[in-house]
Amino acid sequence: MRFQGVDIYDREFLKEKSGPHAGAPWPTYGGREYLGGYSDQFPASHRRHGQ
Repeated sequence: MRFQGVDIYDREFLKEKSGPHAGAPWPTYGGREYLGGYSDQFPASHRRHGQ
């Protein structure tokens, strides 16, 4: 198999809506405080071709 590239899953519901971090991933925690987001990173997957 050969590596073909990477896909970043960055849908709007995963992003901060406003403020200084608008557009960044909406984190689950900020220090010890639960913020209710999904992650501090966007999910990524790699594409393969062939065997």
